[in-house]
Amino acid sequence: MVLDIGRIESWNASKHTGTIYSDATHKSYTVDKSAFGRIPREPIVGDIVTIDSLVPRSVNKVETARIRGLVPKKSNFGTILGVILFFAVLFFIWKSGVLEAFDVVKTETPVKLEAPSLLHR
Repeated sequence: MVLDIGRIESWNASKHTGTIYSDATHKSYTVDKSAFGRIPREPIVGDIVTIDSLVPRSVNKVETARIRGLVPKKSNFGTILGVILFFAVLFFIWKSGVLEAFDVVKTETPVKLEAPSLLHR
C-alpha cells in the first residue's frame, strides 16, 4: 500500500541515510538505504520515492520504500542452496552403492566365422 510519494531531498552516502520530502503532504521522512532493499546503486538527490510503510512508533521514519526506475536485486540464496543439495544427493547416491546395480557387464566381441566361399569352386 502506498502511503506517500516524494523526492529524496538530501542523502549522506557515508551514513547511507537521507530525507524524503513529499510535495503533496508537505512532510519530511527519514530513510536508511536498507529501506530500499538491495538496490544496484546509492540513492541520488531528486530520485522519486514511493513510501510503502513507516516504522511503528516512530516519527516519519521509512521502513520500506521503492525508488522509481530501480529494481531491487533478487537473492541467489535459493539457487545456491539448490545446487548444494543436488550435489549432496549425488554424493549420497554414489556412496550408498545404489549405482552398483547399474554396472555394465562386459561381453566378448563376436568372432568372425570363416564360411566357405561360393565364388571359388
